[in-house]
Amino acid sequence: MCRECVRGPERAEKVELTRKRDHFIFDVESAGQLPSARLVVDALSVLIEKCNTVEKELDKALQRRAPEETMRDAEDEDVVDEEMVDVDDAEEEG
Repeated sequence: MCRECVRGPERAEKVELTRKRDHFIFDVESAGQLPSARLVVDALSVLIEKCNTVEKELDKALQRRAPEETMRDAEDEDVVDEEMVDVDDAEEEG
């Protein structure tokens, strides 16, 4: 934003600029071959394809994990569970 609308005290009192964390504003300019709206739709299609590719590759990587890693992760979870039980027991005794 240029913030021109809030320059000067008389304007600042009338206008409040805030942000919405899940919104953004962008401009798309076309050289004329394709309308701007078409460029955005095409770009979003490409982005979706790339996100799908990343998701598939992550799934493959997780499936290729060595069995030892899976067993080690399971053992780590058991240790965490035992520690949680110990904490709970200590709270009950206290």
